[in-house]
Amino acid sequence: MKKRRKKPPNHTKRAQKSAANINHPKPFVDWEPIVIIVGFGVLFAGGFWFRGTSPSIGFLFGAYLGFAALPIIDSKKYPDRWRIRSILGGMAGGGLAIRNQASPQIIVYSAIAGMVFGLFAPFWARYV
Repeated sequence: MKKRRKKPPNHTKRAQKSAANINHPKPFVDWEPIVIIVGFGVLFAGGFWFRGTSPSIGFLFGAYLGFAALPIIDSKKYPDRWRIRSILGGMAGGGLAIRNQASPQIIVYSAIAGMVFGLFAPFWARYV
């Protein structure tokens, strides 16, 4: 009678199980929202600067759109920050009105319109 050889242990399955159970350390800083907000800001700042307008207004507008897009990307991870969106929208609207040398009344109206657009950003940002 022939002796049967024992199969060697399957180390790959054991390694896969142990690798799945490793607790990976959480990063110190969540880079995704920073990259999105700064990326939008730099993109719009470059566009505004290329047209001869202030890059700071473009960065404000890009950051405003970045904050509007974050809850749409992952609503569980990024809560709705309506106050920040409203403030950035008001600053961007007022800044654009100042850039166009509008009267003080139009500057205030533009800032209010920017704040309203910031408040209702979750409704329109998914289509942008």
